[in-house]
Amino acid sequence: MMKLVNNIYRDYGVVDSVAIIKLESDNGVKFPLNYVEFISQHNGACINVEEFEFVNPYHPLDNEGSIAFSEIQEIQNTIDVLLGINADDPGYFYEKLIPFGDNGGGDFICFDYRECDTDNPPIIIWFHDVLDNSERIVFVANNFEEFVDKLHEPYDLDDEEREARRQSLKEYQETHKSL
Repeated sequence: MMKLVNNIYRDYGVVDSVAIIKLESDNGVKFPLNYVEFISQHNGACINVEEFEFVNPYHPLDNEGSIAFSEIQEIQNTIDVLLGINADDPGYFYEKLIPFGDNGGGDFICFDYRECDTDNPPIIIWFHDVLDNSERIVFVANNFEEFVDKLHEPYDLDDEEREARRQSLKEYQETHKSL
């Protein structure tokens, strides 16, 4: 997590662990320990890492962005608003997606607990302005640690590493087609 801590340019300080536990309890999830350790000390952190790499098969230009972590106190409100929209537009957002950050353009970076009952869920990006709900969710990483590893300049991966990440995306999409 030093990569995150060393690149913070703003945060809202320490957050009470009770707020984190309540958010977990309200949503029936358990957050990754490394996320909890980071956000406990750096609530709402904005980091200097400007880009992270992921493959968006639906919109190839949307393959990188910056990141700001959401304040713990605001996450439940965001979930409630998005699920409210989902009531009128099924498939817009899903229960068990926990938006813990954003890319600065209104798209949320989420823990995806839809098929995960551990504290190590995959990470997806949820696009707010995509018209086709089936293209709204794109896989980013298998877990929080892998997500943090992707916070770098997009072209410093070798071909083998880039291909392994594309294969991981393909496998994720195959297992989540029906969701």
